[in-house]
Amino acid sequence: MGLRETPRALWLLLVAAAAAFAAETKQVADPDGAWRIAAPADWKEQRAGQMTMVSSQDGRANVVVLAARLEQGTVEEWFKAAAAFLQQQIPNWKLLGSQPLPVAGRQGLLARAESLSNNVAMIGDYVFVKGKTHQVMLSCNCAKADFAANQLVFGRIIASLELTEGAGAAAPAPAPRPAAAPPADLAKVQWDNYVSKHCVFTLRKPQGWTVQEVFQPDPAMYAFSVMHPEGLYVVSHVHGVSPAGRDAAANVRLVLGEMFKQAPTIQLAPAAKTRTVGQKTVYLFEGTYTDARNQRRQFRTMVTGGDGLLLKQQLDAADGQLDKAAPLLLQTLANLRVAKNVFAFDEGGAQAAGQGQPQPMPVPQLVPRQLAGGWGSYAAPANWQQADLGKGQVIASDPTQQVYFVVANAEFITPRYAHLVRMPGVLVANFCRPHQAMELACTKGGHGTAFRFEVTDRPDLAQGLRAGITGGRPCSVEHFFYTFNHKGKPYKGVSLGWCIGNFADASFSLGHLTGWAPAAQFDAWLPTLGQIMTSYQMNQQKVGEYVADGLRKYHEGIRKLSDTISRNSEQMRRENYELHMQRGRVQDYTSYLTTRMIMGEYDYLSSSFGYVRGDPSGLYTPEGNLITTEPYGESVTRHMQEINSRQLYEQVRPR
Repeated sequence: MGLRETPRALWLLLVAAAAAFAAETKQVADPDGAWRIAAPADWKEQRAGQMTMVSSQDGRANVVVLAARLEQGTVEEWFKAAAAFLQQQIPNWKLLGSQPLPVAGRQGLLARAESLSNNVAMIGDYVFVKGKTHQVMLSCNCAKADFAANQLVFGRIIASLELTEGAGAAAPAPAPRPAAAPPADLAKVQWDNYVSKHCVFTLRKPQGWTVQEVFQPDPAMYAFSVMHPEGLYVVSHVHGVSPAGRDAAANVRLVLGEMFKQAPTIQLAPAAKTRTVGQKTVYLFEGTYTDARNQRRQFRTMVTGGDGLLLKQQLDAADGQLDKAAPLLLQTLANLRVAKNVFAFDEGGAQAAGQGQPQPMPVPQLVPRQLAGGWGSYAAPANWQQADLGKGQVIASDPTQQVYFVVANAEFITPRYAHLVRMPGVLVANFCRPHQAMELACTKGGHGTAFRFEVTDRPDLAQGLRAGITGGRPCSVEHFFYTFNHKGKPYKGVSLGWCIGNFADASFSLGHLTGWAPAAQFDAWLPTLGQIMTSYQMNQQKVGEYVADGLRKYHEGIRKLSDTISRNSEQMRRENYELHMQRGRVQDYTSYLTTRMIMGEYDYLSSSFGYVRGDPSGLYTPEGNLITTEPYGESVTRHMQEINSRQLYEQVRPR
């Protein structure tokens, strides 16, 4: 694809998105009624036995679905057997990773692999899921170079998979979608902040609406569409270097040509409005078309050209609803804010150029880098320095050590357990949101002060963490822009942060992906930082091994603790038993003394008679005989030992 063709492909993707993916699909169903998917309407369909394949018009991308009767075993066991078979059958087939994936209302498994086909590097996503009567494998395949362009379509096809598991007939086509309801009153709309995944723009959009976006640095262009959750309303925006140069009319012809390819039934209004402003010519036209579900839709499109740039903005709604939806869609466009110094053609960039401010820097070539121990990878400029912190953590900086990319974790102890940790520098805080934990960690560590945040909650990512990792533990995910002072200089930063607690509320951890730059250079560095941040990937197998090792150590610790408690319990039982017996012996001796005192009796030990008991009437042998003799005129008890201690009492145990 040439440089002049690339912008065309970018806004073509947005034209397709603006026509609403859900409305431009066709249903593909299993002849035996086991499954169905929604595929692009222009994709071709082929069947061979239990296998069904749908492929793009050019044949460069395809999706294969294979269904079979349910077999014994788990999804993981099925996947391992299938992976072994694929390695034998497909040249250079190599598994890149796998993870659990909720699909079709069940817990499935997603795997990614690469291979060679006719010396072309291929990549594929494989989905394995088991139903009540069938098991289904779905694979999405294309050339590795085309994967980024097809990833969105693949994801939507996977999300559309349903296990119908019928009795042998294909599932009936769904009923036509009802007419679009009027949009909510503009004053009652709740808005969400959206930050471009490439960090080139921010947008306030209606809550629950989805955003698709594309960005390329050279030739510069960005595009996005914002769509109602059910595809009822769509607004799209494309801005960048024109593939038609300064020919404004050619821009319009190019846009209309691609629109007619996407929707051949377009009927344009009789006349278009035009207006010339300086070098620019603005065209405004509207019309209607029939979508793949035989529903009439209405659109209104503005295209500008003549200054070497292309700006296309389009509103799309059900026929008759566009005027009612227009205020909401136009307000969404008005909420667009483009990062300064990223594009030379945006207002901020033009103003900076007029004031002699630093111009946008080209995005440098990024070089892939591997982290120590195989924990992950990312891409950064070749001249950047790197400090590998282990376990996927890294700090990378430019040669001047002023611009940073950081992936790190910080551990916090809650105040109720802080007294148990006697280590300097321990972070102490109750569970909090990521930006608050980030400020505390940076302030305590001497990395920054005077933080001011613009925060966007990410409940979608938090839900994913809860489903796959955290379970019932507290969890919070945010992305945030912020300003602060670093080493006495004003800085700006962007971070994706997550906090995960534990069940005992004893501690929590902060993880973050972060880009920092001096405030005056931040906007110019933002595209580069955005590409570095989005290039970061963890090795899922390594992470899985780490989690498994942590669980093994946890269970080993629990077992040792149980053994210790058992040993201590036995020792305590013996000690308590001994104390109980001691108390009993003391009580016996006390009772003996009390009885003897009350009865006026006393006991002796005699070498001649053994145990001797006395009372006011005299001394008696154990047999009860009265001792009357006094040998050698001495006292009868002279050589006897009175039982007057507990030790003697326990030795003799008088009766």
